[in-house]
Amino acid sequence: MNYGQIVIDGHRYAFGKKEWRMLLTAYFKREALKAKEQHYEYNEFFYNCKEIIKNWKSNIKWQIERKIIEEEKYRYLIQQNGFELNGIHITDPAEIKIRVNELNVTIRRLKDDLKQIESNLHYRTQLREYPDVYLLYMDLERIEQGILAAEQHNEPAAPQQQITIPDNILQALQQARFIENAAARPLKWSEDKSKFLLAFFVEKICEKADNECISKYKSKYKNNPFRKGEKYVVKPFETLFNVTGLTAAKNDNKRGNGCNMQSEDCKTIETIIKTHNLFS
Repeated sequence: MNYGQIVIDGHRYAFGKKEWRMLLTAYFKREALKAKEQHYEYNEFFYNCKEIIKNWKSNIKWQIERKIIEEEKYRYLIQQNGFELNGIHITDPAEIKIRVNELNVTIRRLKDDLKQIESNLHYRTQLREYPDVYLLYMDLERIEQGILAAEQHNEPAAPQQQITIPDNILQALQQARFIENAAARPLKWSEDKSKFLLAFFVEKICEKADNECISKYKSKYKNNPFRKGEKYVVKPFETLFNVTGLTAAKNDNKRGNGCNMQSEDCKTIETIIKTHNLFS
């Protein structure tokens, strides 16, 4: 697959058009689908497109860096040996100082060009494999934005973390009328029990998981399906109970605007979780 040509064609397709961002995104989405049909993976396609941009950006940067190296080398040689002017070898310190100062100005300008390369209009790609293609650094930046936007759109959704609540806990919740049917999926939180109570249940069962993991593995993070890094999972519970807004409800509970932590319902939930194990 000719990724360089894909990038060039994308530039030509969107160049000079007001909606270039949308056009580039749509273009790379289509090209990713074509690649998929040819048995290329999405991540493989987008990785190689981004590598082209990365290499071509380096191509432009190197043009400036090479000039800086050449000018600095020339400056060093002049300082050591003087310079030639109209066939005359100049060694006068005053003349050398003038020439060195001129080179210093040139070097500073080149370094400024490198710092402001995103907006510089003087340097374009010089590509051996595409000798007739001259792209500015800002052109490459725009193409990269289109690639990244298309990649985000085509990226497959990460699998949702799975949780399992033991049947004995679900049966206890049903007997206490917190859920209607322990065997149903999704579970249905009782209508006369608030979402704040469900959020309280989620918080307490996650704390229970932490304690059991610490007891079993000496770490609350190891083999803990109720935790993702430093945070408890919420989305899997929302899926399990077919609800939304549990994070907001948990936050309201913490601020004292949710359920009454001293209520009989909260005490019942704590008892159910305390008297049943999550992990065998």
